[in-house]
Amino acid sequence: MKLELKDVVCGYGPNVIVKQASMGVAEGDVLCLLGPNGVGKTTLFKSILGFLKLLDGEILLGGKNIAGWSRKLFAREVAYVPQAHNTPFPFKVLDVILMGRTPYLRPFSAPGKEDRNLVKNIMASLDILALENKLYTEISGGEKQLVLIARALAQQAKILVMDEPTSNLDFGNQIKVLNQIRKLSRENLGIIMTTHFPDHVFICANKVAIIRDGFLHKIGNPETVVTRENLREVYGVNVSVENISFTSGYKAKVCVPEVV
Repeated sequence: MKLELKDVVCGYGPNVIVKQASMGVAEGDVLCLLGPNGVGKTTLFKSILGFLKLLDGEILLGGKNIAGWSRKLFAREVAYVPQAHNTPFPFKVLDVILMGRTPYLRPFSAPGKEDRNLVKNIMASLDILALENKLYTEISGGEKQLVLIARALAQQAKILVMDEPTSNLDFGNQIKVLNQIRKLSRENLGIIMTTHFPDHVFICANKVAIIRDGFLHKIGNPETVVTRENLREVYGVNVSVENISFTSGYKAKVCVPEVV
């Protein structure tokens, strides 16, 4: 399954936010969207997910235009992980994740034994099975993010759309979530995500796009797109992109801003 955007234009009525966006995410890809606040990352996601009607262009899934698809059919192919989710109702974690099975249920029916077994296997793979009977309203921010990922995986979709999946998480939980994203890509899911941290691109993405002035300003692999010149141009700060090595032999790149 491949998600393709072809000359997509999106916004609110006459207010165009994103112009002529074209890109693709196939199974196994992690495409990371970078850009400052207000450039249209969330607007683009809302358009992909069908919350906003396209002003122009088309979105294809598996080569088919998704215009006119039912919500149930779309939800079987594309799942969404929001950056925050606060429910006033004290659902158990297991019940929150089971909500991901909704696209496969008949009207007024409840999840069955097979649905519960599938969800528990997903929870085990994310190492959150111990949260099964805890109240979603009482677990930590990092745990909530993993629960939302589990709920999306319960849809058995091939494409995940993740809106700032590490927002409001401490450093340790950020790395935990990013490691899960890497793992999911190796399991052949296609992922498109946003982040405010360019370093995250080097940790989990094989593609990156920078949005600027409503356009996909740069798109390609992390090494050629996440450069000091591009980051300075987009964010307006001086940044050095450095290579570091660990004693274990692991090598990584980090973005170090100049503080004046």
